[in-house]
Amino acid sequence: MPQIVYGLDIETDTRTDGADPAVAPVVTVALSGRNLDEVFVGPEPELLAALDERLAGLEPGVIA
Repeated sequence: MPQIVYGLDIETDTRTDGADPAVAPVVTVALSGRNLDEVFVGPEPELLAALDERLAGLEPGVIA
């Protein structure tokens, strides 16, 4: 059986403080897979919580 592969693209706001993860918040995450294309936006804590919930509901696979 072939392995399921999910694509994950994480965008951060680096306009003010550069790429330091301590100060550059995640602002958008795109998740893609077989029959799946979703974008999560909003404040980082809520965005990551929604993404976590969505990932927990997916079939096991590899995140690339």
